[in-house]
Amino acid sequence: FTFLPPVLAHAGLATTDMALTAMLTAAFLMFIVWVGNPTWKKSLAFGAISALTVLSKFSSLVYFPAACGSAAVWYLFTHRPSIRETMRAVLSRLAPLCMAATICLVVVWAGYRFSFGTSHFLSMKVAAPELFDGIEQVKYHNSNGHLAYLFGKHSQYGWWYYYFVVLALKTPLPFLALLGIGMFGAVKGNRGVQFGLLFAGGVLIVAIFSHINIGVRHVLPIYVGMSIAAAAGAVKLFEQSNSSTWAGWTGVVLIGWMVATSIASHPDYIPYFNVLAGDEPENILADSDLDWGQDNKRLGQRLTELGATEVNFSQFFYADLKALGYPSVREIDATKPAPGWNAVNLTLLKAVRFGWGDDHPEWQIWMNQIKPTERIGKGIWLWYIPPGSVPGR
Repeated sequence: FTFLPPVLAHAGLATTDMALTAMLTAAFLMFIVWVGNPTWKKSLAFGAISALTVLSKFSSLVYFPAACGSAAVWYLFTHRPSIRETMRAVLSRLAPLCMAATICLVVVWAGYRFSFGTSHFLSMKVAAPELFDGIEQVKYHNSNGHLAYLFGKHSQYGWWYYYFVVLALKTPLPFLALLGIGMFGAVKGNRGVQFGLLFAGGVLIVAIFSHINIGVRHVLPIYVGMSIAAAAGAVKLFEQSNSSTWAGWTGVVLIGWMVATSIASHPDYIPYFNVLAGDEPENILADSDLDWGQDNKRLGQRLTELGATEVNFSQFFYADLKALGYPSVREIDATKPAPGWNAVNLTLLKAVRFGWGDDHPEWQIWMNQIKPTERIGKGIWLWYIPPGSVPGR
């Protein structure tokens, strides 16, 4: 898990994604423990951890029920308890569940500093109105969609297969190989692997229906469940090494490859792609999977080295460019290059197409027609346009 470039990338950013990953995992684990033996102490812990999960990110409100629901459905399918047994189990857990729910509500309210007021979403006075208004904002965001980019195409509502593509290209190949071995060779009789896959599957099922397709970070918790299965795959290979030499060596090679991949990607964890993405991943994905402004500082340093006195650059991510060593900055013209230095964030160019998306396809962006002079990091293209080479400029 800790060698995965996407995990290392978002663990180093001040966003809610890693907080959700940690708390959603803890809440799911506590759910499994609580269901098995719902003591009052475990009920208190379950309620408190669930509350912290809700406070970490609003998407937990759909991810958590989906993960728990997938585990419950799996149990019913594999154990096939009678209706009477099921009802008895549910009724015996009602009181502990009420205790957990009460603790959860109190802790969530405490997270909003025990606020009380009118919720615009509910049109009534409630405790923690900010919570309900935040839920409404996320609901509105999802229903209206978010401009997404995949394989050079744009969509306001995304694609159902978006996260399958993201996971296939942003995850190291040795990890995927170990995951496959764990899924098909170690899942039988291994509750840890089963629950890990159910957790990941529950999150992925929800993500399929999401209209906000802007990066692997939105399904980051999946890597926890996948890592459990991948680890089981590695153990399976080493267990078979006594009877099959190739199995042990395969395990060594895959783990070594995984470690080497992680080290080689340092410090550019954000734009990491495996070899399946090819040499131009910007033609497949962008946004937080490729360019989240991490190369803005590098551009300033490079312009200083070049002795540039001016640059045409429209940043997609806010930064104090003067503090980063930039010379005089002018807004870049997307339809015509300007003499001198021109630079662009690939998210601005590819993911949002300068805000046009797929509208006005007749408007040609010159940056897609002229090969850049050099690439700054992996998220910025830089051109030098000789004076006099641009008509009318």
